[in-house]
Amino acid sequence: MLTALAIDNAKPRDRPYELTDGSGLHLLVMPSGSKLWRFRYRFAGNQLMLSFGAFPEVSLAKARAKRDATPTSASRYATAYWSFANIRRTRTLDRKDRTGGCNVR
Repeated sequence: MLTALAIDNAKPRDRPYELTDGSGLHLLVMPSGSKLWRFRYRFAGNQLMLSFGAFPEVSLAKARAKRDATPTSASRYATAYWSFANIRRTRTLDRKDRTGGCNVR
């Protein structure tokens, strides 16, 4: 679990590095000194990343709240994805009916 003290004490290094909070949320510390919130998650078999903003504009509590709210906001994408998959499945079934059971592309 990441703390506000650890975030304040994070100093820039030669290369970017991450401070992990858990459940995919981490703080990316850049060589320039900027600290950026990132959230990695999986959706429909793909790994995705969201950026929540820079620290201190987005506090640790706000970043955690955004992380917790992400699955509900992703559900609308899930609905769109599954409806698209359903359309593809229906089209494949229609092709099979027209071709006598053979799946012709």
